[in-house]
Order: sequence, then C-alpha cells, then structure tokens
Amino acid sequence: MLTAIFVSISQNMKKFLLLFFLGVQFLHSIKLIGQTGINLSVAEKEWIENNDTVYFGYDPDWKPYEFINENGNHDGIVEPIIDIIRSRSGINLQPLPNQGWLSSVESLKSEQLQVLPIIAVTDDRLQFMDFTSSYVSFSFVIINSEESKFIGEINDLNNLKIALPRGYVITELIERDYPNFKIIYTDNLEEALFKILTKEADATIAGLPIASYYMNYSGFDHLQIATEVKEYDYNLHMSVLKGNDTLLSILEKSLNSISNKEKQEIINDWVTVKYEYGVNMTRIWKIAGISALIVIIVIGIIIFWNHSLKKEIEKRIEAEEKLQASLKEIHYQKLIVEEKSQEITDSIEYAKTIQSAILPSPKVIDEFLQDSFVLYKPKDIVAGDFYWIEAKEDRILFAVADCTGHGVPGAMISVVCNNALNRSVREYNLSEPGEILDKAREIVIQEFEKSETEVRDGMDIAICSLIEDKLEYAGAHNPLWIIRNGILLETKANKQPIGKFENLEPYTTHSFQLEKGDTIYIFSDGYSDQFGGARGKKYKTSNFKNLLLSIQESSMEKQLALLEAEFKKWRGSMEQIDDVCVIGLRI
Repeated sequence: MLTAIFVSISQNMKKFLLLFFLGVQFLHSIKLIGQTGINLSVAEKEWIENNDTVYFGYDPDWKPYEFINENGNHDGIVEPIIDIIRSRSGINLQPLPNQGWLSSVESLKSEQLQVLPIIAVTDDRLQFMDFTSSYVSFSFVIINSEESKFIGEINDLNNLKIALPRGYVITELIERDYPNFKIIYTDNLEEALFKILTKEADATIAGLPIASYYMNYSGFDHLQIATEVKEYDYNLHMSVLKGNDTLLSILEKSLNSISNKEKQEIINDWVTVKYEYGVNMTRIWKIAGISALIVIIVIGIIIFWNHSLKKEIEKRIEAEEKLQASLKEIHYQKLIVEEKSQEITDSIEYAKTIQSAILPSPKVIDEFLQDSFVLYKPKDIVAGDFYWIEAKEDRILFAVADCTGHGVPGAMISVVCNNALNRSVREYNLSEPGEILDKAREIVIQEFEKSETEVRDGMDIAICSLIEDKLEYAGAHNPLWIIRNGILLETKANKQPIGKFENLEPYTTHSFQLEKGDTIYIFSDGYSDQFGGARGKKYKTSNFKNLLLSIQESSMEKQLALLEAEFKKWRGSMEQIDDVCVIGLRI
C-alpha cells in the first residue's frame, strides 16, 4: 500500500524527499577521527630523508573526491589532506600522471608509485595492499532517469541494465553479491550517467556526495536519486603496497594529526546539501497510511490512467528532442573548445618566449662558466625548473631551481622565485648562498601571502658561489656533488623548501677549497625520477651517480651529449614525468 502511494507522488517531490533524507543521513554519517600533532620515530624520519619524492596515484575524474582540474592539477577533497600530510610529515608527495584509476592501481603493483590516497578496502585489494584507518565514509545511492519506473531497493535492479565504472569498489561488490545483474561497464561515473541519459542503461550506483556533485554541477539535472543502498557503507582509506610498513605508519600518524574541525572544513568546501523548506516525514507517511486516502489515490489512478499515459509519451518525446538538441550543442561546443585550445597553445608558446628571456643566454654561460654544460629539458612548452647565473664583484653565483609543478603553473611560480633571487642579490646586496636563500624565501612568502587563499608553493634549489678556487654552497632539498679523483663527494641540502613551511630555519652555507680537475654538479630531481628501462622503473639517484662517474674522462661538451642520449634511451616510449635541469662545471 505504501509503495502505491510513493509511486503516485510527483517526480520532483520524490527527488526532494530522498535528497533531504539521504543528505541529512550523509552529514551525520561522515566519520572524522583525528588529533593534532605528529611524532615520528627515528626510523620514520630516516625513511623520509632517504626518499626525496613519494609519488601517489589518483582517479582523474572522481569528483568531488579527486580529479584533475582545468589547470592540469590534482584537486578535490583529498588534495588539502595530502597538502597537510606534506607539511606536517615532510614527505614530498607528488601525483604520478596516469591514464585512469586502473592505471594507478597497476602502477602501485609495479612500484612506480607508493601511495593511493583515497581508496576502499576489498578482498582483492587486501591481497597486495595495506590500508590506513578510515578517515571518511558515506552511503551509496541508486540513480536513474526521472522518466524511469520506480526503484525502491537494490533488488529492483534485477533485469535492468546497470552502468558501473570498471575497477570501482561498488562494481566489485555488485559483481560479488549480485552476479545475475546486467552490468554495462564504463571508464568513469560521468560516462555511466550519460548512458542513462541516452537510454543505453537504466540506472547506476554511486556515493551520495559524488552523485549530488554531478547532478548539481555537471548538467545531469534530468536524473534523480531513486533510493539509498542500505546494504553497503563506503569507508575510505589511504593504501600502500604490502611490506611498506614505515610509509604506512607515517601516513597513519599524519591522518590522525588532522583535527575533526580541519576535516569538516575541507569537506564543507565540496559537499553541501541545500533545501528550500522542511518536511515532516513521519506526518507524511502517517497521512499516506490513511485508508481513505489510499482509496482516493486508487480511484484517481483509474480515472486519469489514459490521460497520464498520453502525457508520459509526450514527455518522453520532448526529452528525446531535448537530448538531440543537447548533442548538437555538445558538437558545437567541441568546435569552440578546439578553437580555444589552439589559442591557449599559441599563448603558451609566447609565454615560452617570455620565460626564455629570464634564463641566462649561451653567451652568458660561456663567459662566466667557461668549461661547463647546461642540460635543460622542460616536460611541457614552459617549465617549473630554471637555471640562474649572476656575476657579483669577484664571484660568480649560479643555481638550479625546481619550482612546484610544471607547465604553466610551474612557469608562473618560477618567475616569482627567479625575481626573489635577483632581488636578494641586486637589491639587498647579498652574496653568501645561505643568506640569499633566506632572503629569497622571505620574498616568496610575502608575494604569495597577497593571495586571498593560502598558497604553499615554492621551490627546491641548489645555489653556488665561485671565487677562483673557493666554492660556497647552500641548498633547499637539492644537494651538491663534487667528483674528485674518481670519488663522488655529496653535500646534502637543508630539508625545507623556499616557501611556506612549519618550522623555518636559516639555510646552511658550506665552503670548499677546490682542486684542479674537480667537477661540480647541481641539478633538479627530474633526471633521476624519470620512469623507463625494461621494467618501467625510476632511474634513481644511485644510477645517476654511477653515470656521472663513468663519464669523467669526457669533456663537458661530450658529457652533455652522453647525458641526453642516456635519458632518451632510458625513457624510451614512456612520457617524461617532470622538468629536467643539470649544470656541470669543471675546475
């Protein structure tokens, strides 16, 4: 009897009631467990010291939890969580470019990346992953078209076509518990929703916040939330490959350091449930249970059956016409996007010209660093890496910097950081490397604090000062290597970037008396972090050291050619993952 009443209620009212009920339930069901502060063990600190970059995988289209935004950056609920972990633990977490969620899972298996930052536990994943405690959870809901028949529970999906994304936890659960369901596999949720609009599928299942995001912001307002799937709760964790216990412990402590208030503020930025008025659900169902009302509804259905059927047909025809119009509009918009894309590419090419203007010219390099080479390979048209040379009185200052990100965002940050170095030397008359980095950090932080939103970007850098045969060096994350008589001498940098950081300390200046024949190298991490070879692994710092030692008998010009050839051979057909910059100088 109650089911008959629910069927008779208008689609808008059903949609409203379900959103109200599920929205309130979702806001009460989010689990936010954490406490401030982080206390790392000696072993955990050593692990961070020995791992310059820790790569994480992601789903590029899982809004609002994580996705790649229009600027090409990782974004969503999980990104501020990752940023807090970077700040409090000191781990340099960076996204590894991928072709989709399944690609990220395979990259974890092959150790190309170390962390999946937002993932649910399944029996299959427990075979090769370890998980942190859950730091957020939500309910699943069934989504279908407004014109579709009534769905009140998951068993109503039997004999219907269900669109589900490959590799998603809900897909694995449905495959396991409902093997007779007719599943249409898609690459992501947006494709699944589109198949409902085009009537290739009848329904899909997704998390409530994800469903709300797409239906409110992505043009799927002709769809509705049919009901909650009470059989499953979706708890989200971070995961690592089995055996990586130290990294798992660092992540667990970092997550526990995030307070309930911080987590709630992050979630509130992405998940909101709005209503125009309140509804007393208990009263509605009590009134609906009155037998007299049931009789009236039954009579009304009989009287208006033919009229409703006609209206339904007209409504479906109108929906199909709107869909065809929408498809034409999509094609038109595609043409516009292609045109705008070309305009953007042209603008970026011009930006490359501007960025090249701030880099030292070959003439400047030959004048001040006579027996040297510069290897510079941007990942994109413009780069976040840059090299810098400045002559001051009786000394030559030179540096290699690695700004946050690459492409256009990295290039914009590089302009700010390059200006900070120039001002430190020219305006503040500084010449000692450590003092230059202290002042550059101060300038960068001042520039970014002008923004209304918090900016934690900056750069890693190695900077040297050469006065005849005396060398001074200071670094932020990036070390100095000196090769003397076939032995590589390494001087490590301070473990803090040029930018906002929890505990700021002065940068250390190291002094050296050079000998004839010494070879100096400073560099970003792009060369050693490149994936390639027969097994698709990182090149690693140890191989980079051995390569430089093996080419010491060659001239600096020949060394440049050998480094370029080895990088090309190692990378093979794989994508370059970061900017590359190396300066070599022989005394």
